[in-house]
This record gives sequence, C-alpha cells and structure tokens, in this order.
Amino acid sequence: MQKPKLLYIFSTYVSWRDSLFTGLIDALQEQYELVIASPHAGNAHMQDWAKEAGLPLHQVPAPEGTAFLSRYQKYIFSLWKWVATRKMARKYQIHTLLINEQQEKDLSAKSYKRKDFLWRILFRFSGPRNLLGWAYKASLNRQDLTAFYQKIGAQYVMFHDIFQPNQQAPQAVAQHMGLESIGLLRSWDNLSAKGAIMFPAKKYLVWNEIMETELLTWYPGVQKSDIGVVGGLVFDYHARLKTETSSFPFIYEAETRNKKVITFFLNYPDISPHYLENVKDLLAMLKAEGWDQTVSLIIRIQPGPRNRGQKENLLALDADFILDAPPDLLGEPDLEYLQKDINHLVQVVKASDVIINYPSTTTIDGAIFDIPSVTIGYDGPENLPYHHSLLRIIERTHYRPMAACKGNRIVFTPEAFTAAVHAYLQDPDLEQAGRKRILEKLLNDSVGKSVVLMMKQLARWTASGQTPDPSQVEAPLIQSS
Repeated sequence: MQKPKLLYIFSTYVSWRDSLFTGLIDALQEQYELVIASPHAGNAHMQDWAKEAGLPLHQVPAPEGTAFLSRYQKYIFSLWKWVATRKMARKYQIHTLLINEQQEKDLSAKSYKRKDFLWRILFRFSGPRNLLGWAYKASLNRQDLTAFYQKIGAQYVMFHDIFQPNQQAPQAVAQHMGLESIGLLRSWDNLSAKGAIMFPAKKYLVWNEIMETELLTWYPGVQKSDIGVVGGLVFDYHARLKTETSSFPFIYEAETRNKKVITFFLNYPDISPHYLENVKDLLAMLKAEGWDQTVSLIIRIQPGPRNRGQKENLLALDADFILDAPPDLLGEPDLEYLQKDINHLVQVVKASDVIINYPSTTTIDGAIFDIPSVTIGYDGPENLPYHHSLLRIIERTHYRPMAACKGNRIVFTPEAFTAAVHAYLQDPDLEQAGRKRILEKLLNDSVGKSVVLMMKQLARWTASGQTPDPSQVEAPLIQSS
C-alpha cells in the first residue's frame, strides 16, 4: 500500500531538535512518504541535520507581506496576555492558588469585567481576528508558496511551532488552498501566552487536556475530534535518560561530590529582572544555616543572546557557586552543540536535590526525576506593573493547573523563598504526590510515550492504517563527548 505523503514544516532549531532526538522523524518516515522543509533551509547547520535524518531539506518561500503580521502580532499578543487568562481560570475553576486577597478581589472588580468584555470581542467572536487575517492574506503574494505546495504534492502538511512568525505565511496559504493541515503546539504555554492563531489548522496536537480545553473555548470552529492529546514531545528524550547513568557523566561530579546540589535555572531578564537579589537571598540563607560548605549551588543561564549580561553580573558577586553558562546562540547552533546541551541539561536536573526556577517547564523536568522545585512568584524589591509582573505568568491558564497540583512551592516573598529551599533540603519527599500529579495533569501521564501517541493520532486522521511499534520509536541515545 502506498504511503500518504506528509510535508513537515519546522521553523527553529528547537523544533528540529525535538523531532530528531526523540525519534519522531524516524517514526514519520515509517508511516509516511515524508518531506521536510523550513524557512531556514539554506542554513548550513539545518542542512547537516537533514543529512542526519537522511532526507533532502526544502526551502519554504518567504513571500512579501510577512513583516506585516510580525508587527501586528506584537500587539495582539499583548492584548491576549492582558485579557484572556482570567476568563479560563474562572470558567473552569482551576484557580485554586490564591495569589493574595487583592488579586482575588480583582477577579470580580470592574477591571476584570472590562477585560472580560474585550476578551469576548477579540477572541470569542472571530470577526476581528478574521478581518485582520483577511487583510494579511490580501496583502500577501501567494504565488511562490502556492507553487511550492503544488510541487511537493503532499496530502497533508504539518506545522511544528505554529506561532512562529515565519510560519504564518505558509499557514495562510495552506488555509487558502484548503490543504489538510496539522498544527503541532510545541509547548504548554503556546495558547495562553503566544496570542491568537491567525490561520487555524484543521487538526491540532497538544500536550494535555488543559490545552484541549483552551482550543475548544477560544476557537469555536474547533471540534474535540480535531485535537490529539499526545503529551510533550521533548520529554520522550528525558524518559530514555531517566535510568541511564554510565554513558552520560555529570560534568560537575568532582565539584559536587558528597554535597547536596541546588540548581537555580535563570530565565530571560524580562521574566526575572531581579535574579541577582534572588541569588543573594539564597547565598545568605545557605551561609546562615552553615550549608555553604555542604551544598553546591549551580546557576544555569538559559542559552541565547538575550541573557548575555547575566554571566558578567553573576561573576561580579564574587561568591562560591558553579556558573553553568552555555555559549551565546547568535544563530542556529550545530548538531553537536544541541546534542551536548540537551544531554547536559538532563544531567543537571538528575543531579539536583532541589531546583529553583521562575514559572517554567523546568518544574516538569524536575517532576520527571522526582526532584522538588521552588518557583519564584514575586518580582523583587519593588512590584512591577501587572503586564510585566511574574504574576501574569502564574495566573495564565496553562500555569494555574500546575499550582493546583501542589507539586512545587510557589513563593511570593524572599522569606518564603529561602524557607521553601530549606524545607526541601531537609525533606526532599515533600510534595512527592504533587509531582506525580504534575506529570498526570500537564503531560497526560505520557512521558516516554509522546511519539507513539502522536503517530497513533496521525494514523487515525490520515487513515494510513499503520501504527508504529513503540520499541522502534524510542529516543536515540545521544552520546556525550
């Protein structure tokens, strides 16, 4: 039987990393006549990755008009963040974490009603969104993309990370042509934080039932049968490394031997502008408890040029900690770097006794390995305006279920922060049941099964009738060097 042809369009090195290292590309090749394409196909590293998969990489045309939507997205995203999150929290009763009395009162205040009204205009009624989408498509030269799709001749097109600006034009033309499109939502916060889907796909692959509810609520045209709940793709790789020890050495083994390990995962400066104060508070607590000699602190800087100044600021503290600072990623990194980085990230998580973070998926990373995490939910010495505050992230619909699981300690004062770290160092089993709930609720209890679930769902939608053997789609072991 001839395999259906599937065009798989990815936009960033992260989406390609997730696809290649988890075994998704191999599984897709088993089930489909697979064609891969990217707006960055001319990048030398992208070409190397395609060779690793044994597939030619096609260039997705970038027609005029894309810049229009990129400018527009900034504004629609801001409105989305401001308006949409509390609506879902109240409707589905998942706001079990009380930020404080004033925040809770605000949910019933006039300001909430105004936000709710705006939400209804912008997202419940699709007219404004459709009007803007129509204006974009009207300004778009569709000729090159239309010719591209016709040349490939695929029955199905799957977009990885559908919110990327460089994916909008291909999605708009696919919608205009009536192609059978599938949108893969790369992360748990895509629907609550990335804005509106301007050019809806016909089918969606999501992490969990929370995202399924977001789609059904915010996009009335989407049916439950159009959504596949398949877990988080990247965590399939984590599952393979959960018990692996010999092939993947922890590079800070010598510095941390016979010590407990705290790993502090920094985020981008706009999410954690007061990270230096947080680090100072932690160092002071460790010294006051006499733990500065028995606990190793690793501070992990997230890769990317936006974090360039964090390294210098931390080194200026002249304190005793291990600074884990990956090189700046000024362009697309090569395959070797990606192999080492994801390898190293998992090993740092596994070696930790306590994780400290800002609202992010590193809490999920920790839960996979049953590592407790403390999540900082306050801004610093002075509160920031709500639109720039950490509270805006904690109140989003993707994060409130995390709080409801009670698997991590979300803290709102420096005192609560150091107390939570202190408690976990003394008893790492605290909130263990909550960490299991995080995996059940946010990953649909699918760690290590995402590729298999994804392929089963695609088989139902595309009627290929082929389902992969789970043993054939395990994430490949990437040897560290």
